[in-house]
Amino acid sequence: MESVPDFRAFARKVGFDPEYLEAFEKKLFISGPRSARRLTNFFVLLLLATVIATYGVISDSTATVIGAMIVAPLMGPIMATAAAVVIGSFDRAWRSLTLVVIGVICVILLSWFLAMLIPDVSISFTENGEIASRIAPGLMALLTALASGAAGAFIMSREEIADSMGG
Repeated sequence: MESVPDFRAFARKVGFDPEYLEAFEKKLFISGPRSARRLTNFFVLLLLATVIATYGVISDSTATVIGAMIVAPLMGPIMATAAAVVIGSFDRAWRSLTLVVIGVICVILLSWFLAMLIPDVSISFTENGEIASRIAPGLMALLTALASGAAGAFIMSREEIADSMGG
């Protein structure tokens, strides 16, 4: 695991408890002897979340899309990218961002393929609530996203909090 000594000083300066640093790095960054296993887990969860989300959007089911969001593992690499940039570890940032981009491309291609499997699917972007709510997000969506990101970062930095959050 790449060590970033400057982060310890930065962490103390901004009030981050250095005691949580090792757990934070271990959970957030995919490296070391278990990286192949973690990448396999990432792509299996990504595949399952894509299937759930695709059919949830097609059926206009908010509960199903929320279920897909819980399963989806993309939040981990997104937070890893942000954390790596903050701590100045550009190698980690590049690897994490690459995983995000590959993941997004896989989701788009797989969801397109899954939608093609259903004959005569016609979705109106304005009539489908799942699509309409994401085309024009408002202030509440922004506030929800910010709070969700903060909660995710908090959970990732604490070993004693159960791994109940997807991604």
